[in-house]
Amino acid sequence: MPAGLPPATLARGYRLAYGRPPARDPERRACCAYSAAELAAALEALRLPGPEQQLGGIWAAVLQRLPLPSTRMLLSQQARLRLLTAAEALVDVERQWLPMVSARLDLLKDAFQAQLGRPVVLHLRGVQL
Repeated sequence: MPAGLPPATLARGYRLAYGRPPARDPERRACCAYSAAELAAALEALRLPGPEQQLGGIWAAVLQRLPLPSTRMLLSQQARLRLLTAAEALVDVERQWLPMVSARLDLLKDAFQAQLGRPVVLHLRGVQL
C-alpha cells in the first residue's frame, strides 16, 4: 500500500474502480489484500499516482544526482527502477549494458543516498527492456 495513504481511502478507490468493496485478507482480518493490478486501478480511480509513476519520478530524481552526464543518459535509456523499499532498490538494466552499469554502481549508490537521504542496498538485474 502506498505510504501515507489511509486504508479507507484506498478502499474507496477500489469501490470506484470495481463497483464493490475489496475482499478482506483472511490472515490479517482488518486489512484488505490488493493485487498490483487492483492497487493501480484503485489509485487511478482516485486520480493518484500509481507505483509505476512514483518509481519513475524517483528514478528521474536519482538520475539528476549523477555527476556524469554520459552515465545519466545511459541509465535514462537503458535502465528502470523496479522496486524501492526502505532498505533496498532493484534496478532493471538492459542485458547488454549490465557490465557497464555495474562498473558505475558506486556512483549510482551515491545518487540514491543523496536523493533519499539514506543508503540503500542496490541490486541490478539484467533484463530485456
